[in-house]
Amino acid sequence: MNIQQILRDSWFFYSRNILQIALLCGPLILLQAISAHLWEQSQGSKLEFGQSLLLGLLFSPLYQSVLIYFLAARSSGAVAGASQLFAAALRIWPAFVLLTCLTQIATVLGLFLLIAPGVWLAVKLSLAGYLLVLRQQQPIEAMRESFRLTTGHFWNIVILALASFVPLLVIAVLLFGLIPSENVEGLVGVALALPLGVVQLFSTVVLFRYFMLLETTDKPA
Repeated sequence: MNIQQILRDSWFFYSRNILQIALLCGPLILLQAISAHLWEQSQGSKLEFGQSLLLGLLFSPLYQSVLIYFLAARSSGAVAGASQLFAAALRIWPAFVLLTCLTQIATVLGLFLLIAPGVWLAVKLSLAGYLLVLRQQQPIEAMRESFRLTTGHFWNIVILALASFVPLLVIAVLLFGLIPSENVEGLVGVALALPLGVVQLFSTVVLFRYFMLLETTDKPA
């Protein structure tokens, strides 16, 4: 597969639909940031790693599934309203939370053992969310199928994942270069979470494009 073409196609779509993506996912990203801010205020200290993961488990599966449904609708030429996308996302939200929890546990355990196993697991499980949303597979089934589907595609996915984070790094450098580090707290941090979160969703678009190409060349056993 042509990695450069996948990135070009993904950027073409993302750049022309960024406003709609922001309108769909931005409120949930902002709500997650506000929840983190209120939690920090209530306990008088920054969130610990486990607390941040917990908030991510609650919000990320919801806006990720909304985006995947939006991408699928656009790819098929269908028109889906925000209410339809959110209704579909809410139906699978519990399963997506469980899937996210399982994949994060597996990845973190791999990282604790050695960095390489954690990275390997993250790549092998990277398509599980698309399988759960688009094929309506159960979490364990989606994880197993993601392992199978990514066979022979490890380095392609690594390259795509790294390349898709370039826009996020550029925006982060620009934002944090303009704002003194001591001011990136409280409501300023909440405000920064919105553009950074929306830009980070470019990686979801890239992997969706790769997943759809795999779907055309691979049939489940």
